[in-house]
Amino acid sequence: MKVDWKQVASSPGYKSLKAALVRDIGGNRRNMSGRSKEEMYARFNWIIARAQHYAHVQNRPLSSILNEWEDKRSSWWFGHYAESSHPKLGSGKPKNVKPQSMRNYYKTDPWLRRKSPKERFKQIRNTKTREAKFNREHRLGKKPRWSPDRKRINATYRRIKRQENL
Repeated sequence: MKVDWKQVASSPGYKSLKAALVRDIGGNRRNMSGRSKEEMYARFNWIIARAQHYAHVQNRPLSSILNEWEDKRSSWWFGHYAESSHPKLGSGKPKNVKPQSMRNYYKTDPWLRRKSPKERFKQIRNTKTREAKFNREHRLGKKPRWSPDRKRINATYRRIKRQENL
């Protein structure tokens, strides 16, 4: 979706929003909100990006979205535009449809059904192994439950207990 930024910049909603930003960041006036300039610029950019998202999903011009939002605003702009008041819109796809995992895929694969049982079992095992390896590699950031030293100490302790019981 192409955006005509000249038209957006000349819209009353954008002008009002930008004026509120400039007023809060202004050099002569002390920043009463306790927010930094970077944080305010980031929120301003977030508002424009969220308005673009709404314009794309609703198939409306960006300037009309900003005009509508600014007409409804009756409080401070930084507090008004938040994730809770302007959530991301859904894509229209059902949420209960999930991509098929490898475990479910091999059961429904017609190519796999034509193989002999031994070949089918071998391919299923390889697929599960490959999937487990992939999951393991992506979980490497997780800290192990027991450290190697603790495992070694526990193994030694179990070995001693086993010998005492014999």
